[in-house]
Amino acid sequence: MSFDSTSSKKVNFDRANNFMRQFRDPDSRELKKLSANQFMEVWSHYDRDGNGYIEGTELDGFLKEFVSSANFIDVSPDMKLVLLLTVLAVVASGFTNSASLDYSSSRANLYLGYIGAGDRLLASSTVQKRAIANTIQSQDVAYYGNVTTRISAIRAVEIGMSQRARPRLISGGIGWRNATVRLETIRGGGFNYRVEFWGR
Repeated sequence: MSFDSTSSKKVNFDRANNFMRQFRDPDSRELKKLSANQFMEVWSHYDRDGNGYIEGTELDGFLKEFVSSANFIDVSPDMKLVLLLTVLAVVASGFTNSASLDYSSSRANLYLGYIGAGDRLLASSTVQKRAIANTIQSQDVAYYGNVTTRISAIRAVEIGMSQRARPRLISGGIGWRNATVRLETIRGGGFNYRVEFWGR
């Protein structure tokens, strides 16, 4: 699976379809009835945070709908395992050729609010974490304004190559005088972010 260089939002369905044809089990009736278009439609529906990955509870619902889209009522645990391996192979095939992936489409940036004409940069910082094997790391970046300060925009933007970290707001926010952004790595990954708080 890859992204076209001309349009980072369009999936290369030819490559996804070829993948499904190539890796299907010839004896599996279920997989023969699933098309790449069905796969991508269900995948995008369950990717709630839009980061291109399906985590935890999203995966179970994804597998059930993926098979039920081929008009099957019950999904056996063996079939779930086959589909899980298929999903992992699809994701892995997307990363085998770095030229086929538009890195800007896989970034995990945070954009909250908007920067108005009278707004100023209240605070900014660059935060880095080096990768540590088999470890998930996090760091909170906080801004505390005075009584009259109001935050209008928060930006957490990855610097350099994406390491698929996750930024999220954990307290305060737009219209408040304080805010805290948590940056969290994937297991075994790191991050390099510039975090900005804008307001007046």
